[in-house]
Amino acid sequence: MISEGEARLRDISMPAYYRRYQHDILASVQNYYEHALKARRKGIDVADVVEPKIAFDLSDRVAKMHNIEIAERLRSLLSQTTKEKAALKIAEEIAKGEYGTGDLRTRLDNAVRVSLAVVTEGVTVAPLQGISDVTIKNNADGSQYLSVSFAGPIRSAGGTEASAHHADSGPRAQGRRAGKLQGEFV
Repeated sequence: MISEGEARLRDISMPAYYRRYQHDILASVQNYYEHALKARRKGIDVADVVEPKIAFDLSDRVAKMHNIEIAERLRSLLSQTTKEKAALKIAEEIAKGEYGTGDLRTRLDNAVRVSLAVVTEGVTVAPLQGISDVTIKNNADGSQYLSVSFAGPIRSAGGTEASAHHADSGPRAQGRRAGKLQGEFV
């Protein structure tokens, strides 16, 4: 854990005392994590694993939150473009099946949740609990659209609200113009 954290900091210019401070924080986190793991392995709790996953940046958080190996690609996208555009691009790649397997509905569900996690910086529960369902539905003309059902209430300061704006400015709006998969908010 310490080596991974220090590797991420290697290319960042900082005074030596900052580097020592970061090392001390990483060492403390590793120590606490090891103690928690040792306690869990005693079998007293229902779970024998430590639930929190250690992440060093947004890309790590999003990848670990959804158990999809996208950290390196997302890190690359975020270094080249805005967070919102990176979210749309990684969602497109997930939907196309470039990360993992699964049917189209599963890939679209993952794409929506991952892109929301990127937009909300992986610090809200909106990608996990704010979206109750993602389904593919049929229009009267036989074309298909994506239906995203949100769990309420949706607060204006919350992550789910951010997703509604994000989705409306992204694939849904593009789908309307291109006559492709469209979306609705339930």
